[in-house]
Amino acid sequence: MPTYAVIAARLGDLRRAAGSPSYTEIVRRVGAVRAARGVPDAQQRPGRVTVYDCFKSDRRRFDIELVLDVARALGVDEVAIREWEEQCWSVRHGIDAARVVQVRTELPAPPLRFLGRSAELEQLVAARGVTVVHGMAGAGKTELVHQAARLMLDSALFERVVIADLRGFAPDRPPADPAAVVDAIVRALDSDPLRLPSASDERRRAFTTLLADRRVALVLDDAATAAQVEPVLPLDPTLPVLVTSRHALGEELGTSSLELGPLARSAAVGFLRDASGVSAVWDDHELGELAAAVGDLPLALSVIAARVASRPDWTARDHLTSLVGRHGELRLDDLTTGVLDCSHDALDPETARTLRLVASLPFDDVAVDGVAATVGTDVDTAERQVSDLVAASMASRPEAGRVTLHALVRAHARERSLDADRPAERADALGRMLDHLALMCRSAAAAVSPRPLPPSRAELGEPVEFDAPTALAWADAELVTILSAVGDECRAVRPSIALDLAEAAWWYLDRTSRYHDALMLYDHALAATRSLRDTAGEGLAELGRAQCLTRLADIDQASEAARRAEHLAAGDARTLGRVTNVLAMLAFQTGDWDAAASNLRAAAEHYQTLDAPGSDLARIYDNLGVLNSRLGEFDIAVEYHTMAAEAALGAGDAQVAAHTLMNTSGTHQRRGDHAAALEAAERSIALCEEHGVLSVIALARNNAAAALVELGRHDEAIEQGRRALADAREQGDRYAEAEARVNLGDMLTAAGDLDDAEAELVAARRLCEELDDRFNCGRALHGSGTVARARGDLADARACWEAALDYLDAALPETAAVRDALAELSIDTTP
Repeated sequence: MPTYAVIAARLGDLRRAAGSPSYTEIVRRVGAVRAARGVPDAQQRPGRVTVYDCFKSDRRRFDIELVLDVARALGVDEVAIREWEEQCWSVRHGIDAARVVQVRTELPAPPLRFLGRSAELEQLVAARGVTVVHGMAGAGKTELVHQAARLMLDSALFERVVIADLRGFAPDRPPADPAAVVDAIVRALDSDPLRLPSASDERRRAFTTLLADRRVALVLDDAATAAQVEPVLPLDPTLPVLVTSRHALGEELGTSSLELGPLARSAAVGFLRDASGVSAVWDDHELGELAAAVGDLPLALSVIAARVASRPDWTARDHLTSLVGRHGELRLDDLTTGVLDCSHDALDPETARTLRLVASLPFDDVAVDGVAATVGTDVDTAERQVSDLVAASMASRPEAGRVTLHALVRAHARERSLDADRPAERADALGRMLDHLALMCRSAAAAVSPRPLPPSRAELGEPVEFDAPTALAWADAELVTILSAVGDECRAVRPSIALDLAEAAWWYLDRTSRYHDALMLYDHALAATRSLRDTAGEGLAELGRAQCLTRLADIDQASEAARRAEHLAAGDARTLGRVTNVLAMLAFQTGDWDAAASNLRAAAEHYQTLDAPGSDLARIYDNLGVLNSRLGEFDIAVEYHTMAAEAALGAGDAQVAAHTLMNTSGTHQRRGDHAAALEAAERSIALCEEHGVLSVIALARNNAAAALVELGRHDEAIEQGRRALADAREQGDRYAEAEARVNLGDMLTAAGDLDDAEAELVAARRLCEELDDRFNCGRALHGSGTVARARGDLADARACWEAALDYLDAALPETAAVRDALAELSIDTTP
């Protein structure tokens, strides 16, 4: 798979050929290129660091438009730039596809009959550390490690199993990115990958600790290379990891190995006798001939056993003649093909067509209703066909309501489809599946968020009725499918699918803090809408990118995306309202209060032109309340918060209402009305818990804790503060985490626990510096000064408070509190 290192190297070559201009000069040239293209002034010049990053080889996320403009600035003409663009998108698609990882925490149902391997099974269960199970395709590697994991769980040595599909030999998608595999495993363990340190050694140690604490047995299925596996292995040599691969990776990894070949003939004969039900009708010689014909390979034996069971009137010779007659003298490479040909042709024609069309989808597994949509039938018929495929050992159920195919079965069925199904039929099947996915995603969004979605670019059916818990469960189950639905194959059939899914899935990706995944969807949406010359869609894609980049604290790129969205959305009041709100949030984060106020007022004006602004206008009122609260205009702030809560509740938007009540609490707290602050915070927490609003609850708990401190209920305050921090970290909300740490530090100081208080405040300052959160960094320094004063270290207290003034805007009430502390300190230290 090509990587960004190739593009970075080409840019480096261009720079050297151009005389090695400075990065500042390249910024100037990019500005000139964009000016000549008619780009508005505010969007012409990228940041110097942003340009510098284009030349770094280890990037996983990059701005294709900026890379192309840098290439233009270094002398590439418009004819050659097309080849650059194709390569950039090829790299991007590969990187994005590699980041989509399927991880399960439930083992599939055990087979009715397990294929012997008792000695190998005993070795795996007794092993500690990493064991690589390797062998040819169809040798039964995956089923063996699944059975070993079942026995490990039964022994109570481990509490959980996590299975990650590394896709090392998938025919249609790249191997999984090891870093994305680690992130997916961490999420599967109900933790937050953003909590892991960025440095690789520290990250491995933290990952190891998580696996050990949760007592996890790890299965890494279908590994391509040792380089793919090694970053995912825990450092503790006693933690069990079972790896499957077609290659012998054990020596390279320095681990134990177990090679799987064909079954022993006696075991193969025994399995055929038990699984096919022929009992004593056939002798061992006849069964041995049949086993030999399929190379004693477990996958082929399972398929042929199902075929024998379905045709009890056939003799062993009948089956052998049918199998060998298709391919003459079978070579080892043809064994599985011959078996699968026989089994495919034994299916009824409609079920065989279902197998072929499902195999042609670019998804690891599919829900049964997705199967129905793919083949154009009803769910009951699709369920019957799936059951027939499972009975024929042509498919399996990784979990209830879903179906998956073994890699060899998938590859074989795809080849058969090339002969049996017209290209238009395969394209129509994929199109029906994508339309179904978009419809279900929009239906789930409607059940959870009242914000209206832009019209779909595709013709979809009637919405499906969801309640909120069912919508969330559906999104959990279909996330990997959604992220896999924006590749080239899908975009060729439904060019607008990326934008439809990005907009419809935003509610879920926002609630679960999956902003990297959301950014990937919006990046693909941007490419698609540009190719379609869909200006409105391009504006929505840029807006979505700006939202994601804002949450990821990438201020420069977020600002550029927002400005582009503003330019593209001219005349669309709702989109312009959303854009100017994002610009206001960016101004908030950098402490530019005037710009924040100006953008919020502009957003309100946009929404007020709409007949039904819904909860969008509530968000703006709420943000105006926050701004006025920050500036000490508490009466005005409460008025805005009240307007926001009424609008949100009237629109039925629990998330915005909870957010508004949380901010109302903060304003009451700042004005000194602590009882009102606690009441508003508790109302917000109740809404969050009732409606599953995970993105707000940490902030609401923060405010409840702060009010409890002022009311003298310190133990309750610290408990709420710790829960706020845990919630923020679980959701990956780093801004909420920073605020939670500052608040918890202040509470612990008030309780006299100075060591723990200082630890939280130092951690908060480090996080705030990463996020460029100047407001909370100033608050943390204020808190550290208070700790130093309590310890009697007046010099350190003064240093902390003076540093805090460098971070806090002069107009803020927090700034006045720091100045008061310094003034009091000066009085206390006057001779």
